[in-house]
Amino acid sequence: MHKLGPFTLRIVVFGLALATACAPHKTVSKTDKSVGPEAAKHDSVKPVVEEKPTTPTAPVAGDPVLVEFFVMSKCPFGVRVENDIIPVLAKMEGMVDFRLEYIGTEKNGQLTALHGETEVLGDTIQLCAAKYFPDRYLKLISCMNDNFRAIPEGWENCAKQNGLAVEPIDACFRGDEGKVLVRGSYMLSKERKARGSPTMFINGKIYRGSRGEKSFTREICRAFVAKQPKVCESIPAPVEVPLTILTDARCKDCRTDRWVPRFETMFPGVKIKIVDYETAEGKALYAQVVEHAKFLPVFLFGKEIEKTDNYERLRRRLLPVGELLIMRSMGKFDPTMEICDNGLDDTGNGKVDCQDPDCVQTFACRQEIPKKLEVFVMSQCPYAVKGLNAMRPVMQRLKNDIIFEVHYIAKAEGEGFRALHGQPEVEENIRQLCAIKHYSKNYKFLDYVWCRNENIRSAEWAACAGENGISTKKIETCSTSAEGQRLLREDIGLADKLKIYGSPTWVVNGRHKFNGIDEEVIMENFCKHNPDYTGCQ
Repeated sequence: MHKLGPFTLRIVVFGLALATACAPHKTVSKTDKSVGPEAAKHDSVKPVVEEKPTTPTAPVAGDPVLVEFFVMSKCPFGVRVENDIIPVLAKMEGMVDFRLEYIGTEKNGQLTALHGETEVLGDTIQLCAAKYFPDRYLKLISCMNDNFRAIPEGWENCAKQNGLAVEPIDACFRGDEGKVLVRGSYMLSKERKARGSPTMFINGKIYRGSRGEKSFTREICRAFVAKQPKVCESIPAPVEVPLTILTDARCKDCRTDRWVPRFETMFPGVKIKIVDYETAEGKALYAQVVEHAKFLPVFLFGKEIEKTDNYERLRRRLLPVGELLIMRSMGKFDPTMEICDNGLDDTGNGKVDCQDPDCVQTFACRQEIPKKLEVFVMSQCPYAVKGLNAMRPVMQRLKNDIIFEVHYIAKAEGEGFRALHGQPEVEENIRQLCAIKHYSKNYKFLDYVWCRNENIRSAEWAACAGENGISTKKIETCSTSAEGQRLLREDIGLADKLKIYGSPTWVVNGRHKFNGIDEEVIMENFCKHNPDYTGCQ
């Protein structure tokens, strides 16, 4: 699903849509024949694994700090944190219990990893080295990391250079022993819900803070139950960063309880103040920022954030306003609007909930209309294309005897518009709206839509009008005039009212939202709310 945020193209903040982890959307299993057929075979073996603690026990005074890294051997982000933690472990020798595990999957007896079969082989070599050379295996890994994209090539030279005998590692790597080690490591990663590389724990608590030698040292020092070792004395205190979170207690989705621990982890010296919009201070603060951040929650950092280790991770999301740096969230709560289901007159106009014009066309106040199906799309979104194409068999099964509406998602900007897939999508949205406006009878407009979907990125739209009994001139006149602009602006307003930003989003009977792109999902959701309809029986 493609999504468009209420004020900007959607950017996820934690993981920040910053590429800070290798996350397995799907597994890849391509054998690298250069490594040799025997090494590349990771067939099913007896599921015997080494016993490993799953949930760490609470540390006590005198215990070393338990540090666990779950990585993929060919993930650049995993490689980076390995390289950063190695010098920390050297400085804290004997004071840290470091455990390195690997992320992968097993399917039908086959071990697979995100970066292919060569990554499975790299994981195996490194686990074998850790078993036979627990005091030196990190030197091997550091050497392999110098050319991690070539893993497993060259591991033998790395072993020799760092005083690790090749023979026991090789025997383990090529035999069942290595497969058992990898299987056990993958199983542990799954058990600990470590899906992205790196996933890190310190004394059993997930670590989402800054990365780098200094940050890791500071966090490990903080984790000691007893007195900190001398090495911790040289670590500077974290930068104190003032952060004001402007929120609203009436907002069900603002969830400052989720944001606070994230910022505390990311910026150890953060000093957080939470201000509610309903207070005099909150209203005054909102008046200062509303031009730049209309929706809550809003995060207002002091410029001290520029001195922190994690500043670069947020820099592009921070907008300087006076002495503050504003980070807008993905929030959708407008504190100046009527809340449509709380029984109160929030705007002071004497109209409560659904009586207030703000609530027209919101889910809370929409009328239930049987046999109605709406879909909100971006015309050039590939998922929307599949969903709209699935409506061909759906319409056949329902005998066209439904109320079907297509609406379009974009963003109004002054006199113009912005869409996730650029200006061509804006223009196609408008053309399709013009087809809907002038060829709604018997859903004739779908002939144009389905034709365009065959090559939705093409600028040659006119053939799909003329060949389908739809006037090219009528579509062009409408789409290049105020009429087309008005149609798109109305759809944008509707999607905003309903807080729909993902393409495609379906709505049944005006009230019930779902997502999907295939015929059966559409039929299942439509019929769930229209069980007595002839087409659903």
